[in-house]
Amino acid sequence: MMQIEIERRKYTRPFLDMTPMIDVVFQLVLFFVLTSHAINEPVIKIVLPESKTAVDIDGATLTISVSSSAVFLEDREVAVEGLGAALKSRAAQEHATEVRIKADRRADIGRLVQVIDQVRMADMKNFAIVTEEAAGP
Repeated sequence: MMQIEIERRKYTRPFLDMTPMIDVVFQLVLFFVLTSHAINEPVIKIVLPESKTAVDIDGATLTISVSSSAVFLEDREVAVEGLGAALKSRAAQEHATEVRIKADRRADIGRLVQVIDQVRMADMKNFAIVTEEAAGP
């Protein structure tokens, strides 16, 4: 009788390389961490005055920054005289009802009063001047 020899295959476990997937996940996490921090506030350096009665404001708000040399609506520089019109159009686009005014402590008080007048003339009745919470009692 003749014997037939059958060669058996060796069983190999499937292998999935996780390195590329881990690299992609790390890149996505890094991207979102870096961009989320950049979105929060515009890059206008303002030193806010301190207040012991400071509170947080929630909701759809627009931010006006008043520095010692210029006025910014969100991240765009505007002239004080054109602030009212720019504020109306931006509020209509974003459905904002409140305005936050961030005034540098070195900014001219006259410029701040002009900004508040422009906010009121733009029919924005809800506005607040942003301060930092003072340390201590």
